[in-house]
Amino acid sequence: GVVDPNPVQTIWKVDSTPPKTYLELFPTDPSNQRTAPFEVRANEKGCTFPYSFDFRAAAQPNWRNFLPHSKVTVKPLTIHRVRIEVGNLTDGQYRLSVAARDEAGNAGRPLVFVWKVDATPPDTVIHSGPRKLSDSFSASFIVSAREE
Repeated sequence: GVVDPNPVQTIWKVDSTPPKTYLELFPTDPSNQRTAPFEVRANEKGCTFPYSFDFRAAAQPNWRNFLPHSKVTVKPLTIHRVRIEVGNLTDGQYRLSVAARDEAGNAGRPLVFVWKVDATPPDTVIHSGPRKLSDSFSASFIVSAREE
């Protein structure tokens, strides 16, 4: 047979190594904020960061997916870092799971971060205190607070 003098060539790279995922910014635990910022990065360029948020109210034993009830924004910061911010948080416990996925489709090990939101102030009651007009430089109070 005749040999093609200009054969078609294809070059490709094999990547079977999953990226590593790093959580570099996260809320305090417990938090009194109704928004939670996260910064996530990978050790490879061009990764995406699939994630999920779950919620568990204080009196409930089971987790449920939070995304239908939240406001989530994802903003790329660099070629291997994103900022994820979730808002409209109610009191309860939250769980973020995120893993970097590289351009070859390899998924890194998921990072899981769990934190509690308690943004409702306690109900405080002053039961007794000094008279409204007093000649004393000291005062005594009886105070109670209820936290739900």
